[in-house]
Amino acid sequence: MSNDQHATLLKIHPDVELLHFQIWQHIAVQRVAGRSCDKLLIDNLITEIVETVLGKLSDYKPDFDIYDSNKQNHLTTIERAKDYITRHFQENISLAEVAEYSHVSPFHFSRLFKKLTAWSPHQFLLQVRLKYSELLLKNTEIPIADIAYASGFNSLEHFSYAFRSRYRSAPLYFRRRLIPGRNC
Repeated sequence: MSNDQHATLLKIHPDVELLHFQIWQHIAVQRVAGRSCDKLLIDNLITEIVETVLGKLSDYKPDFDIYDSNKQNHLTTIERAKDYITRHFQENISLAEVAEYSHVSPFHFSRLFKKLTAWSPHQFLLQVRLKYSELLLKNTEIPIADIAYASGFNSLEHFSYAFRSRYRSAPLYFRRRLIPGRNC
């Protein structure tokens, strides 16, 4: 096993983290309820993971500035932080909360997270929220304002701006392009 495989696992896109979490959450909820899983939903989420990962494979370049001891010592810290962000992205979480959950100081955590994931904690959180809103726009009829708040945004304006910045489209037009003829 290459020493840089840890870095490959760490620098995964926030979209993949959310999709992975959504799959496991769906399976767990259905298991507790004694129901079978929605196979189409699971298949769609897995397809999105594969598309995202394959699209990013050629972008990977090992970061030789990250020493093996740094990777080994902080892999658990970063994975805990990503897990916390993915589980709590709908809430108004702070850097201090994530750092405390990860057992490091906020300053050290912020530097470490950025170095090992290539995303600042805020950027990572924003990408998770945007991916979740994309999934809701694609798969539900929920009104856009409700999607904004369900995705963790505290205003419709901030959501619209962030969504437009990432997807080059307003949420309403994004949804309309997916399903022509749908009135949103």
